[in-house]
Amino acid sequence: MEDKDLKKMIEKFFNAELSIDEERELCGYLCLHDVPEGLRKDKEAIIALCGDEEEVALPADAAVAVAEKISSCQ
Repeated sequence: MEDKDLKKMIEKFFNAELSIDEERELCGYLCLHDVPEGLRKDKEAIIALCGDEEEVALPADAAVAVAEKISSCQ
């Protein structure tokens, strides 16, 4: 991928303008390729944010507990 295209994708990533497939493509690319010095921090951040896409099951009463906690703070 050319540097200008990579920069554009990174900008779109941080602006939440990429589709899920585009995010996966970007994360995969960044995991496998070196990037210019000026994009290394972005690469690290994006890889950390991509992380594991495995869904986590929440307890059935989680929404109630969160709502109660929010209400108690107001």
